[in-house]
Amino acid sequence: MLDEIVDGYLDVIELFEDLSDDIEDAVAVEEAGAEGQATRLLAQRIFRLRQQVVRFRRLASPLREVMDLLLETPTIVTQPLVPYFRDVMDHVIRTMELTDNVRDLLTSARELQLAQVSNRTNVVMKQLTAWAAIILVPTLVAGIYGMNFRHMPELDWVYGYPLAIGTMLVAAYLLYRSFRKREWL
Repeated sequence: MLDEIVDGYLDVIELFEDLSDDIEDAVAVEEAGAEGQATRLLAQRIFRLRQQVVRFRRLASPLREVMDLLLETPTIVTQPLVPYFRDVMDHVIRTMELTDNVRDLLTSARELQLAQVSNRTNVVMKQLTAWAAIILVPTLVAGIYGMNFRHMPELDWVYGYPLAIGTMLVAAYLLYRSFRKREWL
């Protein structure tokens, strides 16, 4: 009877392994642009399955103690039955090891998914930083010329306005090219 119970546990572990493989595949193929709902649903799937695996391990682990106790008590398990109980004990140990493996796989899948989300966030931050730097130069030049000082010699110069606009455009263009070269944009 114990052998049937433990074999049933192995079937459950096999199901957990299949589900964790599906999750690993989903994490591996998660698109670089995957946002919001899809990412949250995948994280929830990982979390729920990991909870079930941990709960299953808690339920199955006392069986190992019971098997140890039975094997150590010769009045309960007679010598001819010891090989059968050792076989059941081996299945229990295998169940525990497989449960730990699935739990570790799910932990790794969650860490990989979090790393992917972090990488996507870093890409967005780089892009925002690049655009902010590009906009900074024209804003700075316009801000300086918008201060309404009385004595700004370049305001009386015929080419002062075109020079200011040209400086803004050239600086913005150079920054844009630089960021494109670095693949920030």
